[in-house]
Amino acid sequence: MQPASPGSVPSSWSHVCQHRVSSVLCGAGILYFMQLTCLRHTSCVCRVEIIQRLQAHIVELSTHKFASNVVEKCLEFGTRDQRRRLVSTMLGEGSGLDSAGADQLLQTMTKDQYGNYVVQKTLEVQT
Repeated sequence: MQPASPGSVPSSWSHVCQHRVSSVLCGAGILYFMQLTCLRHTSCVCRVEIIQRLQAHIVELSTHKFASNVVEKCLEFGTRDQRRRLVSTMLGEGSGLDSAGADQLLQTMTKDQYGNYVVQKTLEVQT
């Protein structure tokens, strides 16, 4: 599969975007599409929507075999502000959790076989 041209991405994405976050967990095909097209093109407006939709589910998606790759690409190709918001969610900021609950989110990701890579990518893009 070759990456789509930036001009063709929004029309392709409009179909995928109609599904909920649960569709991200359905298989590698949609995830591969998102990684190769939407997330890599800086002019792609759908990247904003992908990151906004995934942000609330960042910990759950980070611990999923295929979805964790999309989270890593969001961190890699997102703007500084988008990365800041993703990291804030990972740290439980604004979630209403006490410090123990917020710590648990990061521990869950760090101890998970896939979430561990998301934590590493977070450290890589933040430095």
